Amino acid sequence: NEDSFNDTLNAFNYFNDADIVYGDDLNFSYSVNDSNVAILINNNSGAINITPIANWFGTALANLTTTDLATNTATSNNFLITVVSVNDLPIINNSMPNITFAEDSFNDSLNLSAWVSDVEDSLASLVWSFAGNNSVLVDILPTTIVNFTSEADWYGQESITFTVTD
Repeated sequence: NEDSFNDTLNAFNYFNDADIVYGDDLNFSYSVNDSNVAILINNNSGAINITPIANWFGTALANLTTTDLATNTATSNNFLITVVSVNDLPIINNSMPNITFAEDSFNDSLNLSAWVSDVEDSLASLVWSFAGNNSVLVDILPTTIVNFTSEADWYGQESITFTVTD
């Protein structure tokens, strides 16, 4: 899966050398046709670690080669690496600013888009919600501008929590 690694493969499961019990050593190497995928092979244990770069998904073709160091002969196997996309949650980047407005007035200076990022979804497709308000009225416009007003003649302070989902 995207944003994870796979270390369940072992090169010794794919290559066999009858002389290994007599001390022959095998050297494993690889090539991969996509720079978004890194492969590490431990030549002692045969463990293969496949790690895609962050937020990448797709397919890549890899070639695993083993060389018998005693005879200097090599053989190869190709395999397809498929990295499945997973949902990356949107992130609110920093604490939002305090908002102030006069009694019986409004404030529309908060643009939620300035405070969020999502690596796979457009900012326009994110869904915002809020909680914690009693007397402050909150209206999130389609442009992600927030309009704050209050009940008539109310003044005071409230803490409002914004949540974003994709």
